[in-house]
Amino acid sequence: MMLVRRVVMCLCPFVKFELFGLQIYHFYFVSVYYFVKFARMRKYQNAMKKSYILLAALVMMTVTGCDFFRKLAGRPTSDVIEVKRQEMVADMEIKAAREKAVQDSLALVAKNEADSVEACRYIKENGVRLYTSSSLGGIVQDEAAEGCRGQYRVIVGSFKDKANAQKKLRQVEEAGEFGSHFIGMRNGMIAVATCPVDQIQSALAGLKELQRIGACPEDGWILKIE
Repeated sequence: MMLVRRVVMCLCPFVKFELFGLQIYHFYFVSVYYFVKFARMRKYQNAMKKSYILLAALVMMTVTGCDFFRKLAGRPTSDVIEVKRQEMVADMEIKAAREKAVQDSLALVAKNEADSVEACRYIKENGVRLYTSSSLGGIVQDEAAEGCRGQYRVIVGSFKDKANAQKKLRQVEEAGEFGSHFIGMRNGMIAVATCPVDQIQSALAGLKELQRIGACPEDGWILKIE
C-alpha cells in the first residue's frame, strides 16, 4: 500500500479529489504530506542532537567525576567533603566518649552510694565498731604516707606503749601490703592503722580481709578521720 501511494503521489500530482466537499489537487496534498514529514525529520534530528549532548555530558561526568562540575559551580569537591565528613565523625566520637564517661561516672557514684549504704547496714547489724576521730578527742599525729591518707582507716590495735604498737605494726607488715602506719591520738593512745581508703565499704572489706588472715583481732575497728 505504501508503494502504491508513493507511485500515485509521484505520477498524479495534479489529480483532483474531493475532501469534505472541497475540490483539492493531489499536488497540494502531496506537498503538505512531505512538509509534515520533513518537519518531523527535523524535530527528530534536533531531539537526537540533544540526546547526543546529554550522552556526552554523562560520559564526561563518568570519566572526570562530579568534581569538575562542582569546581565550575564553586562548590566543594569530594576531597573537601570527605575531610568534613571525617571531622564530623571525629566530633561525634568525642561527644559519644564524653557522654559515656559521664554515664560511667554517674553509674560509679550510684554504685558507691549503694555499696556505702550496704556497708553501713552491715556495720550496724553486726556490731562492727566505727569511731570518728573527734569522738576520740582528735588526732595529734598521722604517719600515713603522703597521698595515702584516706578518710577511713582500719585499726588493728591501740596501745599506750609504743613498743607494743611497733610489734603489732611489724606483724601486720609481715602479713602483706596494707599501708600500715601509726596514728597518735590526743588521748595518748597510739593506734596501728591500716588500709587508708576514702570509701567505708573499702574499709569494711579491708577489715574483713585482715581478720581472715589473722592480722587483725575480732575487736578491730574502723576510724573515720574528720
